[in-house]
Amino acid sequence: MPTLTHPIVVIDPGHGGSQDVAGSTADHVFGAGVSEKAATLDLARRVRDRLGRSATVLLTRDSDTNLSLGSRAGFARMVEADYFVSLHFNGHPDPSYDSTEVFVSRQSTDGDRLLAQELHRSITAAIGTTAGGVLAADLGVVVRDRHAATTNVALLEICDLTNSTRAGSATNPAFLDTIATAVCAAIQARLAVGANGVAPLGLVRAQDLDTDVRGMLELIRVRAQVKATAARHFADTDRFVQVLRSRYLDRYLADPSPLTGLEAIARIGAQNTSGVVTTICGTPDRWEQMTPALNSIRVPGLSDVPGLAGLLDDVGAATAVLTVANRRELDHVDGPFLLGRHDVDALDCAARSTAALDPDLAGGNDINESQLMHWATGVKYHDWSEERIRDLFVAYELWHLELWDVFGRDPINDLIAEDAGWHLARSLRNATIHPDHLLDELDRCFRDARAWVGGLLAQRRDQLDTQILAETPPTAHIHWTGDAIDAGMVDHPYRAPSIRQLLRDGRPVDEVLQSRLVDNYAAVYALIFEAEANPQHVSGLQRMMAAGDLDWAFRRFGEPGRATTSGLGLPAARSLDETGPLSNEEWTWVESWQARGVVGIDRLTADPAANARLVAGAIFCGRHIVSPSENADPLLCVDPAVTAADPRAQALIPHVTARGPIIDWPSVSSTERLRYVVARLVDGYGYPVNGAAGIVGNLTAESEVVPSRLEGSALLTPMRSLDFAGKSRDWEPAEVMNRDDAAKQGPLKPGVGLAQWTWGPRRRGLFAHRYGNRPAGTGILFDLDAQIDYLVTELRTGYAGVETVVTNPAVTVDAASDEVVYTFETPGSVLDANRDKLPRADPAVQAVFAERRPMAQRAKTAYENH
Repeated sequence: MPTLTHPIVVIDPGHGGSQDVAGSTADHVFGAGVSEKAATLDLARRVRDRLGRSATVLLTRDSDTNLSLGSRAGFARMVEADYFVSLHFNGHPDPSYDSTEVFVSRQSTDGDRLLAQELHRSITAAIGTTAGGVLAADLGVVVRDRHAATTNVALLEICDLTNSTRAGSATNPAFLDTIATAVCAAIQARLAVGANGVAPLGLVRAQDLDTDVRGMLELIRVRAQVKATAARHFADTDRFVQVLRSRYLDRYLADPSPLTGLEAIARIGAQNTSGVVTTICGTPDRWEQMTPALNSIRVPGLSDVPGLAGLLDDVGAATAVLTVANRRELDHVDGPFLLGRHDVDALDCAARSTAALDPDLAGGNDINESQLMHWATGVKYHDWSEERIRDLFVAYELWHLELWDVFGRDPINDLIAEDAGWHLARSLRNATIHPDHLLDELDRCFRDARAWVGGLLAQRRDQLDTQILAETPPTAHIHWTGDAIDAGMVDHPYRAPSIRQLLRDGRPVDEVLQSRLVDNYAAVYALIFEAEANPQHVSGLQRMMAAGDLDWAFRRFGEPGRATTSGLGLPAARSLDETGPLSNEEWTWVESWQARGVVGIDRLTADPAANARLVAGAIFCGRHIVSPSENADPLLCVDPAVTAADPRAQALIPHVTARGPIIDWPSVSSTERLRYVVARLVDGYGYPVNGAAGIVGNLTAESEVVPSRLEGSALLTPMRSLDFAGKSRDWEPAEVMNRDDAAKQGPLKPGVGLAQWTWGPRRRGLFAHRYGNRPAGTGILFDLDAQIDYLVTELRTGYAGVETVVTNPAVTVDAASDEVVYTFETPGSVLDANRDKLPRADPAVQAVFAERRPMAQRAKTAYENH
């Protein structure tokens, strides 16, 4: 064919003719009587008229005819097109939906994506659509194999003609002119830089929002990897370094020695005892007001928590660095190692007003002023061991709880600053800092501190992923006992809208990637990657605290003066009764331990007696901490063996077992679980062995006979399954009980328990079931006997046909198994497309029977061989 000097642009007016042809539908007619095939052809001609001066524009059709999708793409390939744009209008069930979507292939090239992004930007700017985006889907005309490698390909869905403000637009010449101009502008923008001109590329969106959000999480991790490997260095021009040299280290740097090192430590770690409170910006300075309390922080209730003895009995923060006189010269640790900005001077009234941020609450957010105090406090406690000082830092931050629960930058920065300060002090007292290497030493201290904090955050990596993927970040807290901050408030470190909401609202992926929200999450993730590259020791106690295993203790003592018996939920009249029955709140603790299979760091087992001792010891310690007796031993709860031996702990065992034995059923062998349930059905309810085995074989297929099993979980972590964002997480018992809310459930149908009860009424019946002296509620998740009783109740009251079969003394194991799976369990594999049961003779049903019969035989064997 003849050589053309202009770029070749093929415009494909979607649809056409009166018959569907090989994937191309003839037409869509929208509510206002608008014909899509007519509108796309009209628009294509307008684009050709406008673009013809800068390109050779060809149409796949120039009349009311329909072409197959392959023919449309094949035409572009034949003419060796530089660009191919297929034009369409869209519709949506929601009449308020207003989108512009541009599709590329899942195997799209950089050029495809650049063209699509330019089209989306140009159209949305021209007509103001609010949803949609650049999406990846192998629609017929954009499939890469149908086009030349050098052709840039995109399919444009201009707007939703089902939207009330768009209805009729496609017959409006002025509107079509606007669209044609926008399409030409996008193509001309690409012509200006060439087909594969360089431009920032982000993620191409898929049609599924969950896929988009998970893709964004991966991009956050990629960005974090880059951040983790980026070089960070203090500079001599940093105000922090200049003041450190001139005010605190001047004598040491002139004569490095242990003596001058200790003198420098004392100056940095000094407390403010002046009593002066300066007025700043019209109000008394809050730091100078707080110094009496900060100079001696007492949390005596925590001293008896296992592992925390003495840690927070008397903590004195180094507060002289936060006097107004000091901060006029040194307002924050302004090096490159803390998260957030470091460019707001809290003593600058205009800047502070503009920032509208409290320098403590948002300390790690935008004003890293309070980190000075934490850094200096780390210096002050130089004589503690590394492990013990790190224990102290984590315990203090978790007791104070400044947004740690949502990965707030304030506690993260506090920990980095504290740990870096301690390491600097160790070098000063050992006189190992050479005057010429001060910056290198500062870099090392902060780099190691970041890696240690990353190790702490790694304990909560799943929670971080869940938060990033969530519709709305969880509510944050400033103290355990109150001060809740939801994601809509300005002080939340991850303020709404979330990443998911931004994408749903049609924000381009590149725009979301450049958001501060994404950058903040990447900064947190970078710490985790730095910990992997530069491992620092994280003690068992630190791991427990960071992972939340000691949250019960910190929650109870949220703020100074709040360590009261009400924190435990015990009536005041029996606050000193360390051996009385368990309260409702304590039963909630027991269920939470059963859900995790651990009490503190000790695993529950198949031995109910050992489990009872373990739980009784933990309950006793909880009471002992809140209302200790007059001669309480502060070390009593540090060693579990000592606790278990205490007569008061042993006296609690009957109360712990009042609702039945505590057994970690995943720790029991599968054979023993089968034998136990068959025996209960035979001996307790009178079922014949074959009938009981038929029931239990099906329970094996459903839950592996573990009462706490959730759908999608693994045997050893039965209460860890997917959340509503598709992310694996541990569920609390109360969450499981309320999880069948259809409004929240979405596509999930989370089965629960032995029979994987899924249908709402049956699930609710499970949690409402009472058995013996055991109350209804979440406890049934761990009570095998109660679930067996509920199962039998269902069979006897709602499944008379099944009950007749399985109670027949002459029933065979196979017949019992078949009846239970077909009529009682009724899995999706025995249903047709209309959710009606297939005949028993259907091959699909017979396959299910053949799968479950051996399980029933195994249950019978387990019972008979015992």
